[in-house]
Amino acid sequence: MKVEVREIVCDWGVVIDDEVSSNLIFNSKANAEEVKRIIELDNQNLTIKTQGSQIPMSKSDADLIKKLKAMPSMGVAVVDYGNKAKAMLSNETNFVEAFLNPELIVIVSDDDF
Repeated sequence: MKVEVREIVCDWGVVIDDEVSSNLIFNSKANAEEVKRIIELDNQNLTIKTQGSQIPMSKSDADLIKKLKAMPSMGVAVVDYGNKAKAMLSNETNFVEAFLNPELIVIVSDDDF
């Protein structure tokens, strides 16, 4: 899915796959950019949930995920700190996907990392 913001007459539109919807036209470019960002985040989450592939992970990392999952107050959220990005669990290491889908974890040797 390709999402972009384009100038439309004197407003701003969020264009998805080269089509603009009348529901996605804004007076403010900043508002259009924010909606674009939200659509992209939502699309990433849909990809993660439907991916269904195995997640190779060391035993220690998998154990950590299981401990975090057991904590009743632990969850996953997308938090925007502006330009000061902070994350407890990064999906760069597939930790978020493993937290959301622990059944996909496959233990591999620590030597593989």
